[in-house]
Amino acid sequence: MSHINNESTVLNSILNDNSLMENIDLTVNDFTVKENKEMFTNMKAQYDEDGYIELKELLVDLDPKYMDDYQDKIESNSVSDITRYVHRMKEITKKQAIEKALKKYSTIDKDINSSQVIEELGSLVSELEKESNEGTFSLDIQNLSDVIIEQPAFYLTDFLPLQKNEINLISAGGGVGKSYLGILLLSKLKKEYEGINIFSWFSEDTAGFVKNRGIELKAIYNNEIDINFDLAGKGHAMGFVDKGRNGNLQASKFFEFFKKQLVSYDVILLDPLIQFMGNIDENNNGEVRYFFNLLNTWAEEESKTFIIIHHHNKGSNDANGNKTTSVRGASAIIDAVRVHYSISAIDPRIKPIKDSKGKAVKVEQKMSKIYRYCKVEKANHFDPGDGVFEIKIFAPKSEDNQPIVSKELVAPVEVNNNTAVYDCDEIPF
Repeated sequence: MSHINNESTVLNSILNDNSLMENIDLTVNDFTVKENKEMFTNMKAQYDEDGYIELKELLVDLDPKYMDDYQDKIESNSVSDITRYVHRMKEITKKQAIEKALKKYSTIDKDINSSQVIEELGSLVSELEKESNEGTFSLDIQNLSDVIIEQPAFYLTDFLPLQKNEINLISAGGGVGKSYLGILLLSKLKKEYEGINIFSWFSEDTAGFVKNRGIELKAIYNNEIDINFDLAGKGHAMGFVDKGRNGNLQASKFFEFFKKQLVSYDVILLDPLIQFMGNIDENNNGEVRYFFNLLNTWAEEESKTFIIIHHHNKGSNDANGNKTTSVRGASAIIDAVRVHYSISAIDPRIKPIKDSKGKAVKVEQKMSKIYRYCKVEKANHFDPGDGVFEIKIFAPKSEDNQPIVSKELVAPVEVNNNTAVYDCDEIPF
């Protein structure tokens, strides 16, 4: 649960049960959202004066839209025991105090006495230790009746589901169209979700090249997508993890800088994964897990949705002689993500034909020049159907190799008995 959700749960619970305000161990400084600060200030003042909180009276001083949201949430997003949520908020406050102090003394002026700095830092440490009544360790124990029901949320449920506030992985071999698909997904998000802020870093492509691909996709989709998202183009992406000589891992200074620059963004695309790992070994589960822990924590605390593009290993052959692919690197990569799609130019639903003895007969399948098939490799919280999403990302070409986008593209309409059935004689291969 993010710090914003913690604040909402506390406020909603108090509105539902005013007695929770009695002796509450919170101040306005423990809230991070401006409206939440105002809400808590007004609630506390009203409770201290009247002994109860009247929601209608709060409407006078607060933004109506903000209050409408709370009225909808009070019953569904409140608990009887707010102790654990208050504890989480106090923990964030302490971390912010430490961060502020470290920033203040990161560079010390020559005129400042070192003893004064040590004394001030010592006072801060003592104060924080005094507030840590729970000690070094704590368990977030709660009764199941107090647990707020949460359902995972998704973007683009009717196109290619992406789980919100989680890491979504797209993997494929070279030249399949991973970046094209990434651009298309961002353009669909921008078109369908008003006010969404999107950042992308296609570190292997120039910004102009990305724009050209976006324009091609916009023509294919008859202007029903919006390519006006923010991006960083080709360049050396500095890693998120630093590894010292003794092997210790830590978040890099660039990662902290990167997080601050992207505070306002809801969706972040990184292409390809390897460019952002830093000097860690992508085949080392421990080191890769550390990298993804940074991203998962960021996603949870600041409600970020990640789309990560990754490469496959070079293909090998299975028992039937068909090419297979696997995600490059440690298994911790797959463990860390919530949704994983592998991309192919060949429909994986079409199975090899078997002879009378049940042995698969190798059939050479042609690669589609128009579609890419997104096979669901991992999906914890949605029904993947037949396991394949068919996405149009290229236009057919004319004899002079120019894209044809003015007429309806031929598309397979169904798959029966593992055999593709098309709606006209011209198969788009």
